[in-house]
Amino acid sequence: MTDEEFINAVARRAGISTQQAESLTRATLSALADRFTGGEADDVASQLPKGLKEAMIPSTPEAEAFGLGEFIDRIARRAGVTPEQAEVGACAVMTTPA
Repeated sequence: MTDEEFINAVARRAGISTQQAESLTRATLSALADRFTGGEADDVASQLPKGLKEAMIPSTPEAEAFGLGEFIDRIARRAGVTPEQAEVGACAVMTTPA
């Protein structure tokens, strides 16, 4: 699957534009990478289309412990959307097969 196909699938699942889907996809993967160790993030990144892999680079080598609320808040801040939009986008990203 290509980056474009993945983003289009996220857009369809969430009922949003492809531009917003790309922003939410990158924000979701980035927030997910914060929750993983470097090795775990690398494992997930290996399953993604080439152009989305860089979103899975963790900001620190250690995993950060945070819950679902913080996960959604991080996505919302990074994508510039409401928490409700972030939740819909995150669900679409997490259920889209790569």
